[in-house]
Amino acid sequence: MVNYYVQTDADAPEPRLSITPGITGRHFLYKAAINPLPAGLVRTLVSYTRTQVQTWPLRPFQIGLMDERQLEEPARAAFRGLRALLPPILRDGAAGLVVCEQMAAHNDPDYAGYAFASVVLATGAQPYLIQLFQSQVDSTGALELASSACAMHTGDCVIFDPMTPHMVAPLRPADDQLLVMLQVEVPGGTSDKREHLLADLPPVSN
Repeated sequence: MVNYYVQTDADAPEPRLSITPGITGRHFLYKAAINPLPAGLVRTLVSYTRTQVQTWPLRPFQIGLMDERQLEEPARAAFRGLRALLPPILRDGAAGLVVCEQMAAHNDPDYAGYAFASVVLATGAQPYLIQLFQSQVDSTGALELASSACAMHTGDCVIFDPMTPHMVAPLRPADDQLLVMLQVEVPGGTSDKREHLLADLPPVSN
């Protein structure tokens, strides 16, 4: 069974991850290169996820979360197989499947001090776009919206700060749109941890 939660605003915003040298943009958001994952394992996991969503349909802007304990075979074996093939830094942190049609703007205060490493397993016919943003006052005293964005294609590994408000949507609506990601929590709350993350998973061009 898929567990769902409805996004709510944070009661007390936590500090966001600072920009680390090597990241271009205004927020802790970048795409990292990883080796291609076996298509058979990916298909098994995506097929299982789509079946679960058909059984328990997603409401608008709802996010489905499944950890390894909730998966049934052969999806559980596929999850373990994919996890074992990820870069070493992504094999130890808490991990699960994230599924949605789109995400409304939100942040995730329970994960302050961590980065999310999201490996895109499926998107449907169209790629997705993740956008991070925040309001700030410019030099003239006017309020402006600072944003950073990154396209999400199948096979991509996108690293971002869950404490920075973010939203996700397909580039263009499609009948089969469904974003399925294997997501790992990676410590990033100190400059040393962020440097370690970037050393193991260096940014590549979007």
